[in-house]
Amino acid sequence: MLSISVVGFSISIPPISLPLVIMTILISSFMYSAMYIVLMTRIKTISAFSSLISILNLVWIYSAPIFYPLEAIPEYLHPLTYLNPATYFLFLLRSQMFVKETPLSLLLATIVVTSLLVIYASWELKKFIQP
Repeated sequence: MLSISVVGFSISIPPISLPLVIMTILISSFMYSAMYIVLMTRIKTISAFSSLISILNLVWIYSAPIFYPLEAIPEYLHPLTYLNPATYFLFLLRSQMFVKETPLSLLLATIVVTSLLVIYASWELKKFIQP
């Protein structure tokens, strides 16, 4: 078992899950990069882009159940939580690291949605770069 200790807190990750954890982190970074590229092609000034990204990051961080369980938030905020892509990546990472099993449907859906978003972002960027 791979064990990570930070200030007295340890996480035990089975070695078989480590490639899936790394793959999930890479896919989530590609997905967020693609979303930022799509936004970048739509916004004309860098200051507006920076402001929008700051606001979106704040909303994404606090609407995803990173710091609290999903059951702890009120029922009327659940749709906002489920619209956040970070929620699904968190569910996937938690299932890989703590439950020791990965729901295949969630993994496949995450990969498909991210792939489609990256393809769309590259298409938008190509249109943006070529005059």
